[in-house]
Amino acid sequence: MSRSLLTVALVAWLIVAGCARRADFKEFGSYGQNVNAVAVSPDGKTAAAGYGDGTIELWDLQSGSLRHTFSHNQGSYNWIASLAFNSAGTLLASASRDESIKVWETMSGAEVRTIGSGSYVLEVAFDRDSSILRACCSPCQVRSWDVSTGALVGSVPRDVDRDSDCAGAALNADESVVAFGLVDQHRLKVMDTRTGDTILDVANDSTISKISISPDGDVLVSLDGDGTLELWEFRTSSRPVVLERLGVPCGGRTNMFSMPVAVQLSPDGKYAVSVGLDWARVWDIERRALIGTLNGGRRISSGLAFSPDGSHLLTGSFDGKLIYWDLSRMIQ
Repeated sequence: MSRSLLTVALVAWLIVAGCARRADFKEFGSYGQNVNAVAVSPDGKTAAAGYGDGTIELWDLQSGSLRHTFSHNQGSYNWIASLAFNSAGTLLASASRDESIKVWETMSGAEVRTIGSGSYVLEVAFDRDSSILRACCSPCQVRSWDVSTGALVGSVPRDVDRDSDCAGAALNADESVVAFGLVDQHRLKVMDTRTGDTILDVANDSTISKISISPDGDVLVSLDGDGTLELWEFRTSSRPVVLERLGVPCGGRTNMFSMPVAVQLSPDGKYAVSVGLDWARVWDIERRALIGTLNGGRRISSGLAFSPDGSHLLTGSFDGKLIYWDLSRMIQ
């Protein structure tokens, strides 16, 4: 065999090997509704799942037992868009399609407060001392409320452009950086939430619908409407690195099941997971390389979240199941 053929064969084997890697997982939950949003508590012991009809459940990740069930304005169009624990794990915030945000006590299951956001919420997050709740809203704006009173205490930018509808948004860990995927001109806009200054505003080939930002606020990964997964080092460049296009990094034909629907960076920013309807792929950010594929035999929905130490990944499915993946061997 010639050297060129050997090289081709070796590359092909490496690609197949990368696509074939697996991780152990455990499965729980039986609600039967699509899982729209998930979150893992700071101690890594509790999973929150938000469903397509506005129901929220808390699950014990060690035993797989159901702890609490909440009802956030149940209805066929009131799906849960985002979930977030506070730093102590004592509170859970949920954002619904009906433009409301609720805060819950995780131990008792009691509702603490309801906040009317006034617009659709794409992501919610508590600040570090749990005194402020922030939300990425559409039109593109970050709004902040006092958790104890429910009063609006700030908005960035102060004056919102009503034509700036966004399909995706994300905050970094300390909420100092926000990124929006604007429908208008398919733009990606990154802002400093402390000053309101724009860090990056650039047109993309397609509308960006999913975003995740590294903890330090220097890197983000995005997923756009044509199935392209991109890595942006936006502090130094206005152009992204394409990780996969149309959901087919390992070859094969493109179809609706190969299209990615969600993306998430690990807590340390070293890895990213892109999710399609019947797979999840793990990427090494520094190497720009695919290092493994997850497949639990279920249609995966858009809800996914890392454990605080990055060793596990929680995903939801369209039939209401939760899958908790052990990535420790894959990313070691």
